[in-house]
Amino acid sequence: MTNKIYLAVGAIAGFLFLVFAGINFSAGDTDAGQNDIIYAVIGFAASGLLFCSSPRIAGKIVAAIAAFLAVSALMQAIDVPSALGAVLFAGLIGVIVWLRNEHEKEWLAFKADAHGLAFGPTKVTWAEIGQLVTAAGARPGTVEIGVRPAPGASIAAGERIGDAALADLPAHAVVPAEEYSPDWLWWAVNRFGRTDVQLVERTPEGERAVVR
Repeated sequence: MTNKIYLAVGAIAGFLFLVFAGINFSAGDTDAGQNDIIYAVIGFAASGLLFCSSPRIAGKIVAAIAAFLAVSALMQAIDVPSALGAVLFAGLIGVIVWLRNEHEKEWLAFKADAHGLAFGPTKVTWAEIGQLVTAAGARPGTVEIGVRPAPGASIAAGERIGDAALADLPAHAVVPAEEYSPDWLWWAVNRFGRTDVQLVERTPEGERAVVR
């Protein structure tokens, strides 16, 4: 599903659980009403979180929420104390936070901003960049992004990834292939950097300029 669909589904689910909560509170079923409130909060929070997430992490978050709802339904069926439900809810929040942190650590390997590019701890200013080089990663399912200095510029060698296809460049990073897009890289360069930075793709046959 696309992120907009996640947003709509989560918002609708949250609204429906609010309706159910009102019905249960009116009927005097406080426990069921409280559970519905928890589910509504999960629905609204998940819709916003998933809308701002990449497809890769969104699928994992949806799986975690689905598992929580399944276990929660089972607990209600066998009349488990509500305190355990609160523990389960806290566990869900912990899992989602962990997934987000793992995702962020993976993507902090490469970052673009107004100052330049960050390849892990190595910072490279836009003035120092002559070319951005991309290549299929040595590890399956990855893409490597590296930088070649501009004429007259000198980039201090950054952290080396031993088996990387771009290990010969002074700074490089490995990112998930499913989240990499040449259009995104062009956008980052044009928004933050210079329009004359060349994007080059390296293949086993050699290198070629990527023309947009």
